[in-house]
Amino acid sequence: MVAQAEIDVIRRFIRPGDVVFDVGANVGAWTREVLAAQPDCRVFALEPLAAADGTLAGQLARLGSRATVFPVGLASAAGTRSFTHYRTHPSFSGFHRRTHPIFGDIPEPSIIDIDVTTLDTFCGDRGVRHVNFLKIDVEGAELEVLLGARGLLRHGRIDLVQFEYGGTYADAGTRLESVFALMAGEGYRLFKLGQSFDEPLVWSPALEDFEYANYLAIHGRLTDYLFGRPPRMLDLAMLLPAHGVRPRGVVHVGAHRGREADAYRAMGAGPILFVEANPALADALAGRFAGADDVHVESCAAGEAPGRAVLHITSGDQSSSLLPLGLHRRIYPSITEVGRIEVTVRPLDEIVERSGRAFTDFNVLNMDIQGAELLALRGAPRLLEHIEAVNLEVNFAELYEGCAQIEDVEAHLTGAGFRRVAMTCPYHPTWGDALYVRVPPAAGCPEPAILD
Repeated sequence: MVAQAEIDVIRRFIRPGDVVFDVGANVGAWTREVLAAQPDCRVFALEPLAAADGTLAGQLARLGSRATVFPVGLASAAGTRSFTHYRTHPSFSGFHRRTHPIFGDIPEPSIIDIDVTTLDTFCGDRGVRHVNFLKIDVEGAELEVLLGARGLLRHGRIDLVQFEYGGTYADAGTRLESVFALMAGEGYRLFKLGQSFDEPLVWSPALEDFEYANYLAIHGRLTDYLFGRPPRMLDLAMLLPAHGVRPRGVVHVGAHRGREADAYRAMGAGPILFVEANPALADALAGRFAGADDVHVESCAAGEAPGRAVLHITSGDQSSSLLPLGLHRRIYPSITEVGRIEVTVRPLDEIVERSGRAFTDFNVLNMDIQGAELLALRGAPRLLEHIEAVNLEVNFAELYEGCAQIEDVEAHLTGAGFRRVAMTCPYHPTWGDALYVRVPPAAGCPEPAILD
């Protein structure tokens, strides 16, 4: 039976077309509730006993075509594990023997060997790049499953995680505190099912009571979007000084109408180099800032190498890009491609040199170029040596055909000595803004954090 609080979460947070994982699916009751609420979800139901228990396998087989059953377990590392199988109480089965008093007298289990893998590997092998909802009910091994998903969690690739807690944690020798620390460290906000979602939980030892409960972890980048709050983009005026960055000069790629100029000046930044690929917008910018000694405008696209490229002009000109519209067409059907023009492409290093300014004049890079951010970064090795903070748009889906997604951009910036310190997706889960700051050489380059 699925508790009403779990059904409420399903109805509130799982959306049409979502990719959903039911880890520890047992007889598939939770998956059935998901499919009843959202029939077109794609559900992966993982249950290791499906290979050993014919009755259970038969029950899972009736889930329907939108759910695929996999007879595999998840853990922190791939291999073979001993599994405690309670044949008369399969929902008690897991890596650890049930000893907590709440389980009472149950028949002796049998010990079987099962194949296990990590969620990172499972998803990678099947081309699953993003998980919208992950439900984990694995009898005390919840932390192990999450540790095996560190790659997905690190990049915000799992939107929401529901996990069980209770006496099984005592049997497993693990603690709720460890799960809280892991999830909070990866940028998630934690809530307890059946309680208010107004404010996330703050860890307290009183929570470690081993009483049965389910918790929900929501990635911080999505809190505004999921709770219907007014959209808020990143506040650079607050975040930059908070991370030790004093703007002295800004390179803004994808300047559009240059509305940020006054904000940059208020932060003490000057010079300001605006780069705009759309010639009409670039001409308007040049006219607006004619005579302004602190602003220079370059009319070109930023790319990896010099040349020419097609700029796809859209009806909402902020969506124009060097890349054709992809998923963007479905998410924003009112925005369409209305024209194409050929534009000059220059590497950012060359653009800075053409401006007549030194690389050392700039320490902040801001980019909003609709999926072409990685192309611009690859053309800026010299500039990046002097940059202390990079603010740019990140994608969690192919909004533009062939666009770089967050892992791709993050790999480049991490390799260049930056770490993520803030991220938000207030308008839609597939895209948002992220801020990266340079890591002092003595500190090394830790895994990127997510703070909102």
